[in-house]
Amino acid sequence: MHLISYKPALWTKIKAQAIRKYEPDKAISCDIIATDINEKMVEAAIANAEAAGAEDRIRFEVADIMMSPVPESEKRGTIVINPPYGNRMGDHMLLRDTYVDISAFLEDNSNS
Repeated sequence: MHLISYKPALWTKIKAQAIRKYEPDKAISCDIIATDINEKMVEAAIANAEAAGAEDRIRFEVADIMMSPVPESEKRGTIVINPPYGNRMGDHMLLRDTYVDISAFLEDNSNS
């Protein structure tokens, strides 16, 4: 880890506690789809899922949010996004348009 306050022994203890508390019977039963427009970010997400032993539970795709697949289901679900923001975007009008697009995507893909 590259954090000044990182304490390897504490991390090992916390990780062991989490492993002991894991209950497979209470595992998530919904579809998990992870997308990113950047292929390298998808590759990083796959590596993280493999390290966590969760790679078989997640479908990974390189896609813009507007083209992200949404499972057909009557069940409620959750969409988690990390949209562009701040200085990463440069032109703030592009940022506005991006958020309008995200809003339309969420509206088009909700059951309510």
